[in-house]
Amino acid sequence: MSHVIVTESGRIRFRKTNEDDLVFVQQAEQHPENRPYVITWPREKHLEAMDSEDHLHMVITDLEGRAVGYIIAAGITNPNNCVELTRIAITEKGNGYGKEAIRFFQTYVFETLRAHRL
Repeated sequence: MSHVIVTESGRIRFRKTNEDDLVFVQQAEQHPENRPYVITWPREKHLEAMDSEDHLHMVITDLEGRAVGYIIAAGITNPNNCVELTRIAITEKGNGYGKEAIRFFQTYVFETLRAHRL
């Protein structure tokens, strides 16, 4: 079962990360305001998560398609219906993108994936 999200939430969109996005993803990890809180993954680890049925690896864009962050979740196939928000990194600070992304993601996890815990 492959979960691919291409959807809008107010001012942002979510879509499955592709290999061409990894430059942005790794730059987001190194963003000065993210670096203290986000562990840098090597490209190979991101590729593993992108290919895993148990992970969601998504880029967050504004409505014009410009990447503003990314989000990774694990436990999509967890038999206990428990999803882990592994990370979220936003590069466009102060615009409410992070709050909107979290709100949408909570709704998606509980209503679409039918998880019991996030």
